[in-house]
Amino acid sequence: MADNDGFETVSLRKNRRKGKNNKLKLSDEEIITDKLYNKYNTLIQKSEFFENLATNLVLIKDITHVRCLALGSFIEDIQPLYQLSLLIEITNKLIDINSDNDDYKLTISLYDPVFTTKDINFINKDLNDKNEKVTWIYEDEKKWEENEHQENTLYYIPHGDLHLLNYLFPLMKPKYYLGNYIFDQLTRVKAEDTDMIYLNNIKMKHCDNTRRNDSDDFQHIKKRNNKTKIIESNFEVVDLYFKQIRVNTNFHQHIEQGPWLSSFSSLALHEFID
Repeated sequence: MADNDGFETVSLRKNRRKGKNNKLKLSDEEIITDKLYNKYNTLIQKSEFFENLATNLVLIKDITHVRCLALGSFIEDIQPLYQLSLLIEITNKLIDINSDNDDYKLTISLYDPVFTTKDINFINKDLNDKNEKVTWIYEDEKKWEENEHQENTLYYIPHGDLHLLNYLFPLMKPKYYLGNYIFDQLTRVKAEDTDMIYLNNIKMKHCDNTRRNDSDDFQHIKKRNNKTKIIESNFEVVDLYFKQIRVNTNFHQHIEQGPWLSSFSSLALHEFID
């Protein structure tokens, strides 16, 4: 495996360091820790997109939980490792913003069905060794679904697919969502996608914010003589848990090039307002 940041490795598992008289083989956990805390963190801290994001984290300073979904195996792949590094920097920034509150603490939970045993052990053990104000936990699917929605929760889903979002929004009703720019996502939802009921409703009711570059014959809201006429669609109309979507960042409009490749290609911080 090779990443594009000037640091060449054959794979995450075969990296070695030379000692004075012998070769010391590093464990996966040691390699990951070195990348997260001695390298990728610096690259992300210096990036334009993190500077923009850090400024806007002040708007959600009361966040006490971050739930990360669909990250991918960071033990096996480079892009999830960058995305995990960003998550660590987000937690550090939130701790810094709340430094005047001695009682402030964060809980970070992660779930992905592709996590390996090493991924899970690294979350529960190695990540918890770094900051006493932050608790890192792996939540399996059953535990994740049982947890009640909390308003002070940030959902971090770097590249959640449409089916995950269609499932997540009505179930967990996130107020804060850091993931792919939602209005770009909506352009990919088609009226004939009968399994995308919730996303179709978001698109129908917030279509003025979507980029009009799709040609899916979606039935938009039309205004005539100061009256609103909704053209009947082929999907079920449901109530949304929010009335407005506010996007608090702008770096989704400009894809900053970096060694993280497409890890943060259209990331945006959203707030769903009731």
